[in-house]
Amino acid sequence: MTRQNFSRWVLAGTAFILALFLSLKGGGKTPQFEGRSMDAWYADLCSGVYGGSPRASGFTVAYASFARMDSNAVPYLIKQLQYDRSGIRQKLIGYFRRYEFSKPFVANIVLPSERRGYAAVALREMGPKAGQALPALMEAWTMDVPAVKVNVVAALESILRGSHTDGASQTDWRQLEAGLVREAAHRYPKVAQELKIRSESVR
Repeated sequence: MTRQNFSRWVLAGTAFILALFLSLKGGGKTPQFEGRSMDAWYADLCSGVYGGSPRASGFTVAYASFARMDSNAVPYLIKQLQYDRSGIRQKLIGYFRRYEFSKPFVANIVLPSERRGYAAVALREMGPKAGQALPALMEAWTMDVPAVKVNVVAALESILRGSHTDGASQTDWRQLEAGLVREAAHRYPKVAQELKIRSESVR
């Protein structure tokens, strides 16, 4: 075996181990809803990344189901909202997706940032019932990537005001975002102080 082939096999093997690691669920039982674990519902919700393909067949039902869930689901979703905030897993997945030998092992893993985005979507669908998630959403708004923050803002609006805005212009969205963050900061001033969220910094 040549050194090049050996390196490829090592790369592929490492990607396989990474995929296995990322597929493992954490210890402990997750909440149940209508006879299914929260892990199963959430996996179906995250399948929305596959668009209208057969792999996303469970998305529509899961999306509607989170709107019917009660506050027992919130701690689980908060945990998902914080998943891989450091970005280490996402960087590893991106690295192994660059190589043909390792790409098949990681190609179908939902990116951690996408998982966090769907956690915010689920909280948005729950609306005011997810009020206890406000501090975590404030943290996500402060620390997460722009693609996740869009869903975080929508979740804030749904929780604080009982609805969410679709199709807003960029200017209107920024105004909405600023107002929602101020509302959340007013409700949780200690959290806002810890996250250094100030009214004058929210534009």
